[in-house]
Amino acid sequence: MRFGFELKPELRHSLTPQMIQLLKLLQLPRLELEQMIRTELEANPLMEIAEPEYEEDQPEKSERDEEELNWEEYYFQDDVDSYYKPMRVDEEHLTPIPARPPSLRDTLLMQLRIHTNDPIVLKIGEYIIDSLDENGFLSTPLEQIIEKLEDDLKKEKGREFRVKPDTVKSTLELIQTFEPSGIGARDLRECLLLQIRDRFGEGSLEHKIVEKHLVDLEKMNYAQIARSLGVSEKQVIKAKELIGSLEPKPGRAYSSSDAGYITPDIIIDEKDGELVCMLNESDFPHLRIARAYKDILQNPGRFSKKERAFIRQKMNNAKFLISGLEKRRGTILRIANFVKDYQREFLEKGIEYLKPMNMRMIAQEVEVHEATVSRAVRGKYLRTPRGVFQFKYFFSRGVEHDGSDSCTTVIMQRIKELVEEEDRSKPLSDKELTALLQKEGYNVKRRTIAKYRTQLNILRARLRRAP
Repeated sequence: MRFGFELKPELRHSLTPQMIQLLKLLQLPRLELEQMIRTELEANPLMEIAEPEYEEDQPEKSERDEEELNWEEYYFQDDVDSYYKPMRVDEEHLTPIPARPPSLRDTLLMQLRIHTNDPIVLKIGEYIIDSLDENGFLSTPLEQIIEKLEDDLKKEKGREFRVKPDTVKSTLELIQTFEPSGIGARDLRECLLLQIRDRFGEGSLEHKIVEKHLVDLEKMNYAQIARSLGVSEKQVIKAKELIGSLEPKPGRAYSSSDAGYITPDIIIDEKDGELVCMLNESDFPHLRIARAYKDILQNPGRFSKKERAFIRQKMNNAKFLISGLEKRRGTILRIANFVKDYQREFLEKGIEYLKPMNMRMIAQEVEVHEATVSRAVRGKYLRTPRGVFQFKYFFSRGVEHDGSDSCTTVIMQRIKELVEEEDRSKPLSDKELTALLQKEGYNVKRRTIAKYRTQLNILRARLRRAP
């Protein structure tokens, strides 16, 4: 028996313990980070809290000091500062305020303006959204909406204006594709069907049961349903469990009056006519490496090998925390400044100017990995001229593209382009559109394509076929 060995070049990316700790620092929200700093202060005798004015008193090291620090040359290596000065923000920003989550109306209007810029559709969509009840249902008949819209448009334009029923219907169908799933339904059956369409598809057993046998399902007539649909009772019961997991009131998640009080991590405020970003570190202590240990470092012979190892470890920990806090601050501020600049119109004018944005855009701009952006924004709040928002509020939902998130609007634009370029005698089906997009690296499913096509007001393939 012969054994052979083969050498293959291989690139591997591994995280060192220091990198893991840096990522942990980046991910921690303000309050948790403050607690971690104070815990480290208690555990590390080489760190101490300094008075805010201590920087002016920092002594310069002499050449003799440098020589005496022979075995501890790492003390100030790589130009790491021996102290950390937290950013301070104006006192007015420190009072905890209610964290106002985006309302159902705000959430739906943002999606509406992402998906269309047609002024009539926007007008109709806004009226439909304002007509939803707190549970997200539309109880106002479309005919009444049309009458009201025509009256409003007549007053606005000074002349008769007819609203096409098909336009109102298609606008409602567009809104019914928004998040939360099931929104804009006119009854419970339609609400469940909308959610099933998004989760399981229109041809699923769950869809058939709700569409044709909702009353039987409520009465638990599983045998009747099974016979009618040609499936087993076991399949019906399993489908019933999935249907039971749906949300019968999709708007109620936005109707809670319970508002938590928070102090934001990042503050975007106007100063001298310009928007500026600040990282809220007002409760963080000023840190520095304890001067009492300078004698220890200059007289290593007085200490045992074990004691020197202990001092070396604590010094490295102190240096790492100080440099890590600096890197954390720089990364978060670069990301916040990108959001500030990219969403300037939203910050200055309001929700209708919020633009779709994803983590890839930020990662490319600030030159970090998308995972770093994800960690930096996780669980953090921004205080802006428009209120307090979680960072994640500014990110559009996306689909996976070669392992990364791609903005939904990018996928929709690509669908629109493919349809515009298609052979009208042989229009592309949803299955063919899915295959083309998957070939381009987008990890999308057929029902997702059908959903986006509906949002773009693009007809099914058979209805697009030229005569």
